[in-house]
Amino acid sequence: MGQQQAMGRHTGRCTMTLRETRSPVDLFSGPGTFLKANLHSHTTESDGRLSPRDLVAFYRDAGYGLVAITDHGRFTDARSESDDRICVLPGQECHPGKNRLGHAHHVLALGVGRWIESTSADRPEETLAEIADGAALAFMAHPYWHGCESEELLDLDGWLGIEVFNTTCAVGICKGDSSVHWDEILASGRRATALAVDDCHRPPLDALQGWVQVKVAEPGPGAALAALAAGAFYASTGPEIRGIEADGQRLIVRCSPARQVSLVSCGPSGHVVVPNPGGCLEEAVLDLGAAAAYWRVVVTDHEGRLAWTNPGFV
Repeated sequence: MGQQQAMGRHTGRCTMTLRETRSPVDLFSGPGTFLKANLHSHTTESDGRLSPRDLVAFYRDAGYGLVAITDHGRFTDARSESDDRICVLPGQECHPGKNRLGHAHHVLALGVGRWIESTSADRPEETLAEIADGAALAFMAHPYWHGCESEELLDLDGWLGIEVFNTTCAVGICKGDSSVHWDEILASGRRATALAVDDCHRPPLDALQGWVQVKVAEPGPGAALAALAAGAFYASTGPEIRGIEADGQRLIVRCSPARQVSLVSCGPSGHVVVPNPGGCLEEAVLDLGAAAAYWRVVVTDHEGRLAWTNPGFV
């Protein structure tokens, strides 16, 4: 289907000074190979319905190249299930302390090589420090679902990003989208990436609906962790982002057929491109001049599914 770009809408602006960082443009211009990845999943070792072997096979058969097993409160090592089609990343979901509503924090520890003890009696800062000491990566899971406010997340150091989308939370109680938390975090000046995940317990009910495309330099868990740490990925529930180029104050986005491509920024700032009636977008030109402090691209397809880039900064 051909590209039909019809119009853009501009909104107001706010200002903020942030440190310089890499742009998502680099994700598509640099070398490497994209792997489709689910980075949050549970097996019979905690409260999932599939064994570690069957879970890995499920994602392998679905065309994924990377899966992380993150059982609750225990370390499930299924790295032996890796093969030339899929890489298994060891992990754990930790639950230190409680948030202001009295619910446990949920922290993904990706790449951890051993069990991390984490209970309601532990301070989240201690768990995050232990994850870092083990050369693993910490992401804050589904903040909307368990009522964790962005201000609480900002009080904690040692995490790289949050889950912007979680399938289980979406199909369970319609609280899968934490994009408001992400924007509040970015607007504060905190640099954070975002994952889309399944958090699957009962596939296929809560599976194959949220993933990231990670760009790796070579096969293996080390390269995958390095890519995640560098923000070399984008998140999706359906659309494919095929390229982003910067041309002065223009951002040229190429994608699978979409009904809207958006530049999301600080507060009311931003720019939206939509097609002519009855058409679709496979390329959109966004105005970077409409961004303030930070920007991120969101692609929306005709089924309402989304893809999110990590943020760039003005």
